[in-house]
Amino acid sequence: MRPVVIIPLVLVLLTMVVVALPLLMSEPESTKQGSHGGHTGHVGIVGLQYAFLNKEYPVITRVIDESPAALAGISKDDLLLSVGHKNASMMGDFDIHQELCGDPNSSVQVTIKAKNGSILERNLMRIQTSDLPKEADSKYLDELALLSQEDFLLRRDATAKPDDFSYTSLIMHSLHQGPVVLEFFADETGASPELGSAIENHNKKDSLEQTANHMQITLLSCDIDDKAYRDLIKHFKVTAGPTYVFVPGNRGVILSRNIERGPLSAAQIKSRLADLLYEAKQPIPQIHTAPAVVGPEIEEQNSSYTPIGKSRSNR
Repeated sequence: MRPVVIIPLVLVLLTMVVVALPLLMSEPESTKQGSHGGHTGHVGIVGLQYAFLNKEYPVITRVIDESPAALAGISKDDLLLSVGHKNASMMGDFDIHQELCGDPNSSVQVTIKAKNGSILERNLMRIQTSDLPKEADSKYLDELALLSQEDFLLRRDATAKPDDFSYTSLIMHSLHQGPVVLEFFADETGASPELGSAIENHNKKDSLEQTANHMQITLLSCDIDDKAYRDLIKHFKVTAGPTYVFVPGNRGVILSRNIERGPLSAAQIKSRLADLLYEAKQPIPQIHTAPAVVGPEIEEQNSSYTPIGKSRSNR
């Protein structure tokens, strides 16, 4: 065969290989879409749905059939104490969702309090949504996984029931403005005028200066006899007033030194507020406390929260 014929033939063959090889190696579109064909099925889930329902911890509202959670013995109305070693009572809705979802075949540890009071530690392996028996569940969870934080919370607000409220929403909402001071006072003594005045003066000065380190402090005062705050009082183990909790807002946890039990002098208040502002400006540490510890030293600060519109003041 002449060279003038061989060369064009080789070029044609090479072109066919270059074009056809990627097509042969690519995954068929039907396979990409998953067994239900319209969604990817690439989201790893454990099969839990939850809501706060005026409880200290999220309540399991549904366990999806044949999901890892169902196979692990988790049931509707159980309490979700921790997710990924993070205290679920101080997490926002979006953050819990983010922890429960992940790559297929990865795992997440959860701590559950069953209806009979027993504590269950479970390491749940995430499965693909396409492996669920009901196509409606798969499509819904795929759509949920693609939502941004804002859209997730908007959908959450639209479907929330009237009693679906976490007491932590007051804290989480306020932390978007800056650090928070929780004051638990006895009815007979009332709130501390020195603390209120010190925070008011700081905020006025801070507003006037408008510096790069601009930071307002929010004061949330709670009467220890007010039943509306009984869960919050129980969480921080408040037995008498006054008790103060200083929440920097970026620490990952509330340490024992952030809690003062007993009255504070004007000088002590000034010192504690200075420490609070200093801590609030420090980098966020990645600290996760073991789920067995459920005291005030494990407040997980997150960027999402149950809507402030469902606060106790509106009830």
